[in-house]
Amino acid sequence: MAQSTGAPEVSHGSELVHRARTSALIISVTALLVVPAWSFFDLALEPDHARAFITVRLLCDLPVLAAVLVLWRGWSSRPEAVAFGVLAVVQTEIAWMVSRASDNRQFYLLGFTLALYAGGLLLAGGVQWSLGLVGVTGSAFVLFERTAPERMTTHELLAAGTFLGTAALIAVLSHAQRHRLTTREFAVRARLEEEQAHGRTLLERVERLSREDPLTGLANRRCWDEQVALACE
Repeated sequence: MAQSTGAPEVSHGSELVHRARTSALIISVTALLVVPAWSFFDLALEPDHARAFITVRLLCDLPVLAAVLVLWRGWSSRPEAVAFGVLAVVQTEIAWMVSRASDNRQFYLLGFTLALYAGGLLLAGGVQWSLGLVGVTGSAFVLFERTAPERMTTHELLAAGTFLGTAALIAVLSHAQRHRLTTREFAVRARLEEEQAHGRTLLERVERLSREDPLTGLANRRCWDEQVALACE
């Protein structure tokens, strides 16, 4: 029975890696395209900082491009870690922009929450990845806000905390629920495949017992008749 359950475990492991790689590619390619495409926001909302913002966007796209290459070539056995790294880069970049924006921080805060939602909906693996992303987001926000040339007002800090806190809660709960359902799905499939393997073993045993004498283990009359029929054919 140990041999019969080994194959399903290997199959499930391969499927999990495939799912993680697919979700990581979706996250990475989306970030690679969307992050620089949002430069028009910088030009429209923050013309005084647009050049610096666009430069940061392009620089942050370099590690994202490397992540896409790693995932596409299958060089990583932990694609969920690569996807987490991509989202962490995006959050760090946006945290810096939020702290440097002049009068339109709310729009950058909105973008700040999108990566959290993406992590909750797409990151593979356990909920620790979404929790880690929440930690990176909060740490980057506090660091850049404290080192910003102009500190945020109390109302802006309250709005930022509300936005990010709500997004973090939704992301973590979504990830936990999705991971629970995925784990249950694979557990049910593993039990079904194990039962199927056990059923096949029993059928083979019944088939073998129907062709041999239970006392001596020699071929019985049924087996003799089948072999005679084959020989006559």
